[in-house]
Amino acid sequence: MYSVSVNSISYSFSLLNPMVSMGNMFSYIRNKNGRVVIHNLIFEEALFMYFTLDYAFKNKDKLSPFQLNYMHNGKLNMKLVVTRFRDLVREEYRESTESFLEKEGWLLFLTFLKPIINGSGFYYVEPQTRNNHRMDLIVTYDRQEFVVELKIWRGERYEEKGRDQLSDYLATRGIEEGYLVTFDFSKAHERLLAKDRQEPPQWMEWNGKRIFEVIV
Repeated sequence: MYSVSVNSISYSFSLLNPMVSMGNMFSYIRNKNGRVVIHNLIFEEALFMYFTLDYAFKNKDKLSPFQLNYMHNGKLNMKLVVTRFRDLVREEYRESTESFLEKEGWLLFLTFLKPIINGSGFYYVEPQTRNNHRMDLIVTYDRQEFVVELKIWRGERYEEKGRDQLSDYLATRGIEEGYLVTFDFSKAHERLLAKDRQEPPQWMEWNGKRIFEVIV
């Protein structure tokens, strides 16, 4: 259930598989074009919530020092949220591998975000954007709405495609600004990350939208 709901890993739907058979028996999953999918959106949100709370409990010592004041004039400062998340990963998970990021990076961000908006906001994942390379997260806080795209690094060409996807999605929602969080611990970007520590990420103009991008 974790790999399907959080990491969007695709499995063949076969009742000969005892795990698939059990999930189908309890209606946690269903068959969609021969692949395993979560049965419905309510179950998807419940699973995300469960895994987020579980991860927060198991990593409370690492996460707690970064729970600062992310409000400015009563509004959520999403730029500070994604920047401090980048700091968290570099301080507490700097020895992690790309495999870790692919398996737990998105869940780590959701776990980091939840206590910040708890009580005054919520988030949900756009189902059509959720795959093992990309996830669009919609965050609402009071009357504000933010779009945060989470991506796994697959090279510069795919990074530009990610900005295109984010700017297009912002246009469909009538939002002028978005946030792009790219997970990458590959050796090729060590110098970029070192430079980024000295030069904090800045807003960029992309297809008529403003995008704030951080690499973690």
